[in-house]
Amino acid sequence: IHLQWAELMRAILRHSRSAKSGGAGQVEAAAAAHVEVPSGITGAATAAPLAIDLKDERLAFTSHLQGLPDPSPECVEVLLVKEDYEVAKRVFKRGLAHIHYAKRYFVMDGFVTDHYAAVNLEAQLYGALILHETDACRALTMHRRRAALLEPIFEGLNPKAYHAVSRQLAFDLGAIHGDILDVRMLGLQGRPPSVVTAKVEKVVERADYFLHKFIDSYKNAEGEAPDRAEAENEEVYIQAYFSLARFWGKVETSAGLTKSLRAYEFIAKYTQKHDVDFMQEELHMAREMVDLLPPKISKLSAAEAHHCD
Repeated sequence: IHLQWAELMRAILRHSRSAKSGGAGQVEAAAAAHVEVPSGITGAATAAPLAIDLKDERLAFTSHLQGLPDPSPECVEVLLVKEDYEVAKRVFKRGLAHIHYAKRYFVMDGFVTDHYAAVNLEAQLYGALILHETDACRALTMHRRRAALLEPIFEGLNPKAYHAVSRQLAFDLGAIHGDILDVRMLGLQGRPPSVVTAKVEKVVERADYFLHKFIDSYKNAEGEAPDRAEAENEEVYIQAYFSLARFWGKVETSAGLTKSLRAYEFIAKYTQKHDVDFMQEELHMAREMVDLLPPKISKLSAAEAHHCD
């Protein structure tokens, strides 16, 4: 039940950033899971504990349980969270308190998947608060906190025993380091390419490490990549290569852009071979980059060779 409440806090933070666009799907999803009813609260054990509707920028809570306290104003007034960062922080802290309570029970030793669920939710809660953050330095700190929460779990897991969790963590960590890269790039606008490369290359390498761990999780026991990823995972499999191409495209050296080109080449070849019919705009861009990058790489290679001489 503590993780359920934390998920609700996360959904409120995320939803309040897009409250005016209509729809309460994210928040409704937060209360959709069945949870174990705690002692002292009675009601329909087969129903989700809360139903949530959005009307006039207010969340209406309908409970199937008896004994639950009324929601606080910041959980009801969506625009209050949207317009006041301090209110968003209070929602965040409440969610964090629920997660810390759950983590006291769901320890890594004995409750691996439950511990992962709690820590992953904690990382997502930071991600939801970042949506309200306007200070780039604080946003960068929170992204790094997300990575610091998940990396020890990833490194400590046996990927054979916890294949699905390990795969998901690898993809998420690649994406988080991509978020760190994006924030760093914002602070480097207008700087010379050599300065940008020096500042971001380590971040790109870290994202590359996790994305390749994700891609490697599709290999068979002999270490061979599949001819084609399974249908339900094909889009995210291709997306990992898009991320690699985009991240390495920020490193304006011949080596960095060559890695970007290799990822784009894989996408172009894979999607043409298997006649992939989704992500058409992205696929068109990938094919364009296969043509555009080689001259730029050649130019950079010549400049780097001249610099070494």
